[in-house]
Amino acid sequence: MNRGWIKLYRRSLDSGILRNHNVWVLFTYCLLKASHKQRKAIIGNQEIILEPGQFIFGRRVAARETGLSEREVRTGLDILKNWKILTIKTTNRFSVITIVNWGTYQGGESEDDPQNDQQPANKVPQTRMYKKEKSIYILHHGNEKVLLEDGIKEVLELLNEKREKLVSKKLRPITSDKNIIARLKDGGSVYECCRIIVTKSQDKYFIDNPKYFHPDTLFRKAHWARYIDEAEMMRPGDE
Repeated sequence: MNRGWIKLYRRSLDSGILRNHNVWVLFTYCLLKASHKQRKAIIGNQEIILEPGQFIFGRRVAARETGLSEREVRTGLDILKNWKILTIKTTNRFSVITIVNWGTYQGGESEDDPQNDQQPANKVPQTRMYKKEKSIYILHHGNEKVLLEDGIKEVLELLNEKREKLVSKKLRPITSDKNIIARLKDGGSVYECCRIIVTKSQDKYFIDNPKYFHPDTLFRKAHWARYIDEAEMMRPGDE
C-alpha cells in the first residue's frame, strides 16, 4: 500500500545519531509516524488536532513496531528529548510527540538548494573546543557547534531532572558548576556528560545515596575517565 514517503538528509551521517542504532531506529520511526499535514484524531471520545510533525504515541505500540524493548524506547526518547529533537506532551490517556524541526527535515527545499544544505539534520551537539570572536564553542557528538554556555545549560537541565527523580521531590536547581565547565574546557563533550548522568542515575550506589548525585562527584576529574568508560559500556539498549 502506498502511504507516501519522507526525506532523510545525508547530514545524518555526520551527526553521530546513526552510530547510536536504537536512537536512529526510534528517530526514523517518529519521522514515519508524524503527520505531514494538519488532521483530526479521535482518542476515546476526545477529538484532538495534530499539526504537521505530530503523532499519537504509545510506548508498547512503538516497541512492537520497531522491535525495540519498552526500556530501549524509553531510553531513546530521553536522548531525543535531551538533544531537542522532539518533545512529548503526556496526558493520563495518551501522549503526543512533536518533532521540533519538522519543517527543516521535511520542508519543500530541493536537494540542490544551497540553503537547504545548511540546515542541520538534527540538533545533536558534539565535542572539541575552539575560540571564535571571544566566544568558546564546543563540538559535542557530530559536527555541530554550540556555545560553551549552551552546552552547560543542556547538561544542567538533564542533571536537575534526574536529581529530582532520584529523591522524588522538588529540589533547588543547580545553575552552574566548576566541574562541568572544567571537563568541557578540557575537551569532554556535552554528550559524554549526559551519558554519565543517565548511566549513574540508574546506578544502585547513587539510587541509595542520592546526595552524591552531584557534579562534585559525577564530573570530578579523578572520576571522569572511569565514568566515561562505564557509560560507553552501558549501551542505550542495556539501560
